[in-house]
Amino acid sequence: MTVLSGRESQRVTLLRRIARIWSLIVIALVLAVALFQVAGAVRQLLVEGSAGPPVPLREWMLLILNPGGVIASLLLARRHEGAGGALALASLITFYLYFYWLRGWFSASLLLFALLAGPGALFVICWWLERRQALD
Repeated sequence: MTVLSGRESQRVTLLRRIARIWSLIVIALVLAVALFQVAGAVRQLLVEGSAGPPVPLREWMLLILNPGGVIASLLLARRHEGAGGALALASLITFYLYFYWLRGWFSASLLLFALLAGPGALFVICWWLERRQALD
């Protein structure tokens, strides 16, 4: 990390704290949804004796991008802000585009996208502000 001016350093520190807290919330929510889905499949297996149809290979790509890509990249962003934040944004954008390509409609509202993409964007902004200051 570089030494920033007092006021800018405070802004970056505040943004970084918000991004870290927000990323933990996003990770917890994504994991909760994923675990809820797994619990539903286990319940169906126990009650009905069948886990339902197997997940098609093209659907696994969605699972790799979200929740897998989001969780991994937000964890990476805690150590490497620029790379992790950019990967989180790329993972979400790719997820939404791939979902649209598969199904012909977007999977959720833009509000949900903003909720999930927010920490990644803040990590990229923190990284950029520090890089910009280092060049000055």
